[in-house]
Amino acid sequence: MDNLFNKIDEILFASAKKMLNPVINQDLGILIYFATRYKINKEECYKKKCIFLLNIFIDRFNEHEFSIGLFDGFEGVFLTIDYLEKCKIIEDSSAFLESIEDNLYQSIIIDVENNKFEAFYGSIGKSQYFLDEDKIKDNKIIYLINQLLDSLWESKKELNGQIYWYDKTKNDERLENINLGMAHGICSVLIFLVRLKELQFYNPYLDKLIFGLAKTFNNAKNGINEKSFFPAIYNTKNKHFSIISNRRAYCIGDLPIAYAFCYAGRVMNNNDWIEFSKLILLKNTNLTPSNSSIYYFGHYNFFDIGFCHGISSILFLFYKIHKFHEDDLTISNIEYWKKELVNNVSKFIEIKGDIHKLCTYNKLGDKILDSQNSFLHGLCGAALTLLSVEYNEIEWSKFLCLS
Repeated sequence: MDNLFNKIDEILFASAKKMLNPVINQDLGILIYFATRYKINKEECYKKKCIFLLNIFIDRFNEHEFSIGLFDGFEGVFLTIDYLEKCKIIEDSSAFLESIEDNLYQSIIIDVENNKFEAFYGSIGKSQYFLDEDKIKDNKIIYLINQLLDSLWESKKELNGQIYWYDKTKNDERLENINLGMAHGICSVLIFLVRLKELQFYNPYLDKLIFGLAKTFNNAKNGINEKSFFPAIYNTKNKHFSIISNRRAYCIGDLPIAYAFCYAGRVMNNNDWIEFSKLILLKNTNLTPSNSSIYYFGHYNFFDIGFCHGISSILFLFYKIHKFHEDDLTISNIEYWKKELVNNVSKFIEIKGDIHKLCTYNKLGDKILDSQNSFLHGLCGAALTLLSVEYNEIEWSKFLCLS
């Protein structure tokens, strides 16, 4: 593994050293990777790399045109700098963040006013920075979180005890479809609410929202003959309109929901939810990259290693779930998917030039992999996942909304 990590170090540092795209999905994700390397082994070379990248980032910050959301917007800066302090790369994150914290606050308020809740581009992803025992006690943050919760309550849809919201990113509000996933769906909402319970945050709607969401998931499950436990898209009024096929990945799929229920069960002392999560896992064992809806780059002979829809997230989610279940089922899955990730990363880093997707059988198209070193789709997410499993280090993952 040391040899593999050394090759990854070289590739990622070369990719980020100009900080041309200083967001978590790109160069800040690589900064987080090197901070994690330093946190694990305290080798000074990794701290020097972090300081170098941080200084370039500071020079670039005011001239970069940020997009929106936690992964591609300026909001990811807060979790990155906060993590650098935790890793002892810098002494005081407030010296970097205090002057711009109001911008984050206002960004969340705007999302709340527009009922934009999801993890990638909305208020729940952006709020992760405030979800710790110290920040959550600040009166200004208490007000902000209450505004968010009140907005969730007022904008919710209800049917037979179910509570949910439509996914606005794909016009599913018009179709009355519900995205069950992490990135744009209600899974991240459930985990966010449970995290507030864990922090002993009080709001009169909190329990009602959690139990209403749990009922939605319980009603959404597929029939016993389907390949996945849940559909990708759930229609409450007519299950025939649901999109049954589903991935096993972070963005959307069974595993984030399994994590949400084992997490909620532990926090809220609900054994039924813990057992429900085990049922979901049983449906997702004995899988391979070939039958998990993971994209295969046939011309290059590797499966997608990315965190959004690839092998990285499957391994990471099994690893996180194992922290709760600690059983042979999760251990065997961790061992299997780690081997698959190492194998496919080894192939990935030997490829020179752009990686194209196929447009027809065995013919490369114009579409290339979205940034080969990115967190969501490329090497950075795979590298951080391997660090997690190899060294039992997951503190970096706060920006994933997996508390």
